[in-house]
Amino acid sequence: MSATDLKNRIASLVSHILFEYEGLPCGIDPINAGCIDLWCGEDSVRCKSVEEAMTVPLFGGKSLSDICQTTVFEY
Repeated sequence: MSATDLKNRIASLVSHILFEYEGLPCGIDPINAGCIDLWCGEDSVRCKSVEEAMTVPLFGGKSLSDICQTTVFEY
């Protein structure tokens, strides 16, 4: 999945996306266009836009844009 495809999918959702990264349960929860929660293991962050959500280095120091090509997302 490309970063653009993932970004578009997040922007269109009203429900969460789950995935595993480096053995940790992770997720993307788009509450609304201005509030997207990300989590990975015990860490979490609230983003104000899809652009921010795609670039936050929450996943082992990497962003969703960095990991999307090699990660399986469940939605």
